[in-house]
Amino acid sequence: MDNFRYDPYLRLYIDFSKHDVQTGESFMSDDAHGHLCTATGGAWRLDGRAFDGDDLVSCGADSSLDCNSGITLLSWVKVDALGVYEALFDKRDGSGGYSLRLRGDTNELDFELRDSGGTYDFVRGNISLTNTDYFFCGATFDGDVMKVFANGVEIASKDTPRTNIGTNAKALRIGRGPDNFWAEMTVSKAWIYSRPYSILEIQDVYEQTRGKRQ
Repeated sequence: MDNFRYDPYLRLYIDFSKHDVQTGESFMSDDAHGHLCTATGGAWRLDGRAFDGDDLVSCGADSSLDCNSGITLLSWVKVDALGVYEALFDKRDGSGGYSLRLRGDTNELDFELRDSGGTYDFVRGNISLTNTDYFFCGATFDGDVMKVFANGVEIASKDTPRTNIGTNAKALRIGRGPDNFWAEMTVSKAWIYSRPYSILEIQDVYEQTRGKRQ
């Protein structure tokens, strides 16, 4: 059973393999909030949605996606272009928000947040990327510590003076960041929770879903 679906803190869940939509078409996210998600470019595949460097999925700007006091971001991805700085999740502007990016140029997983004053902080962890294998990436923030994870293992953490995540009216985007960074990857699944998951909970999602990417 996919127990992660029943967490009341689940704010977004998308299984991209279930949504065969064309550019300009929309679908509902696979969580209780039912966010209206609109595809711009990209292509459906049996194992997810392929982003080729100028595509995105906009998941709207509902307040449930703000996650002020804590957050968990998780996703299964397969990188198609190595050496590229790629945006995965992004909901940032000058007043606050969060993002998770894969830095293929430096082989790092990059988690950034901005507090209610617009001041940002980030943590980066070393990763090993290939264009043949799926990669389970994640990040958490608990109001004190930022962490990043790779395949169910914590790879970096940072004590931060930031105590909250600032809100904004910007839509959450998967596949593009505000700095004109785009994804060149296939995204199979994506989750956002409004609380920090423990390492055991992250490993549980990893084990439940690692054989279900197609």
